[in-house]
Amino acid sequence: MEQWYIPITILPGVGLLIMSTSNLLGGLNIEIAQLISEDCTLLKEIIKRKIEQLNILNISLVAQYLSAGALVLAGISSAINNQLHFTSATIGFVLMLSAVLVLLFALALLILFSLRAVKIKKARFEIGLQKGK
Repeated sequence: MEQWYIPITILPGVGLLIMSTSNLLGGLNIEIAQLISEDCTLLKEIIKRKIEQLNILNISLVAQYLSAGALVLAGISSAINNQLHFTSATIGFVLMLSAVLVLLFALALLILFSLRAVKIKKARFEIGLQKGK
């Protein structure tokens, strides 16, 4: 990989994804704590589903961290190769490709999270209607 700076230029975008996912994770933690404090038997299934959502977000966040690390290593490896011809150019390419694939996996998890979040909100709304009767 001739341009060692390419993986490093992608890193701020991954950082924004990490920040966004961290905010989702924090908000979901607060929401789960509020649901637990309501102490309603109808909410137990909702809480269980939200904890599963928390797990999906956590796995996505770990994948994003791994992607960021692989991008940094790809940049370092490629820079060393450019200057010293010390490593194989293939290493930087493989690290960059790995980072992109892991990031794609993280994005797929975020899509899954979003799709499930709508279903959970709908179920929560229906429970709220039942409690109001």
